[in-house]
Amino acid sequence: MTVIVPLTPALLAHWPDAWPGERAALLGRIRWHLHTPGALALAAVHHGAVQGFGTAAPQGTSAWITALRWVAEAPPAHADPLLAALCDAAARAGCAAVHLIAPPVHLPALERMGFVSIGAVQHWSGGIAEAASDAHVVPLDAAHRLAALHLHAQALGTVEGLLLHEHTHLAHVWAEQARVRGLYLPTLGAGLIIAQAPHIGAELQRWHLAHHPGLLLPADNTAACAHLRAQGHSAFAEGAWMCRGEHAPLRLPWLHALPWGCAWGGE
Repeated sequence: MTVIVPLTPALLAHWPDAWPGERAALLGRIRWHLHTPGALALAAVHHGAVQGFGTAAPQGTSAWITALRWVAEAPPAHADPLLAALCDAAARAGCAAVHLIAPPVHLPALERMGFVSIGAVQHWSGGIAEAASDAHVVPLDAAHRLAALHLHAQALGTVEGLLLHEHTHLAHVWAEQARVRGLYLPTLGAGLIIAQAPHIGAELQRWHLAHHPGLLLPADNTAACAHLRAQGHSAFAEGAWMCRGEHAPLRLPWLHALPWGCAWGGE
């Protein structure tokens, strides 16, 4: 019988010989969830052997399912005990909404579970890495914290103080006097960029692309897509952004990089 249990460091000692192409990245992500307050990590165990795992990152009143992996073929979403357990754990943590990025094969099952589509997410890479130069971009400090929280809440519909507390290292903001109009959290997943205007988002993307090969972007942010295309970047489908539960309206044009990619990996 397969049981769902909290994923602990002890279980990592019995990690399956699976997912060779992304093994190091997955173990790094798991360790991040194990050591980040509020993050969730669960394992599917059968006779003492790990058969799969799932992770989630609560952000205020919303949670992101960040990874779902099975040693064998993944079950359909509506029958996936890891996904169900993560949704239940997120609800117990006070999250009214659950978000994830899913490949097309899982969309019908997710819709039967009550998930609805927010829109397509694309992975952009391969273009010119422009130099960042605008003096409005400064390290995030205590004076920016409340304004950065407000910007995050406006864009993603949830207030998350712990998020900024855990990711202030290397974080930057676009500041105009006392106003914070852009936020870059490079250590949150693949990196989160929120910007109130396209030129602000483009500058924060320059900071990101100077150190990363690509970024994840909502396809509905047409201005950001056009800018990246003009710089020679190419778009590849990452998946559909799906959400279940109640959440405030999202400002997709303000989202210039998303931290979490397809939960099922490259299916």
